[in-house]
Amino acid sequence: MGNNIKAILFDLDGTLRDTKDIIIDAYMHAVEVHNGRRPSLQELQPHIHHHSEVYKALSAHVAYEPWLETYRTKLSTAWMEAPFFEHAEQVLQELKMAGYRLAVVTSAEYDRTVEYLSYREVDHYFEVVVAMREGFRPKPEPDMMLDAMRQLGCTPQETITIGDMITDVQAAHAAGIQIVGITHGFASRRELEDAGADYLIDRLADFPDILA
Repeated sequence: MGNNIKAILFDLDGTLRDTKDIIIDAYMHAVEVHNGRRPSLQELQPHIHHHSEVYKALSAHVAYEPWLETYRTKLSTAWMEAPFFEHAEQVLQELKMAGYRLAVVTSAEYDRTVEYLSYREVDHYFEVVVAMREGFRPKPEPDMMLDAMRQLGCTPQETITIGDMITDVQAAHAAGIQIVGITHGFASRRELEDAGADYLIDRLADFPDILA
């Protein structure tokens, strides 16, 4: 990697924040409440990109708003206390001190994301937070990554992102930027590799070495 990287776009869930079990349980709960049957992980796994994808695949025969409210209610009971992965804050501090410009780019909802980052007292690390709101399409579309670069005033050549899902890789490719796949989230090393991640790491502590 060249040394021209100025901006780093961080995915949130499965990358910085350990919410894998929380999100899976909330999806399963919503499907079970409205379908009458709890789905298996195998049924659910291909659709864990965004809650709208889970709804369309497994519960499209019921009304969307009640389904979404069931999902959000279940999620909200554990969401705010979800921990950061080991070394996350240490890495953010190191990168910030090194002069990198940091952003969060997540398919989670904007208000909840901002609330969480403030509650965890990590919001000061990030110049920009781009999350789901009207006008954006969720990953794998590049909308949010493109908006983050626009706000930071950085080009794709000056930007790198880190994420844990195949959709993160696809969005990065669509935005024209390099991506580091991290294996402690929703996708396996093989899945990230097959999707075309430029680099692979198993823990956040290894991320600064990639930049070096």
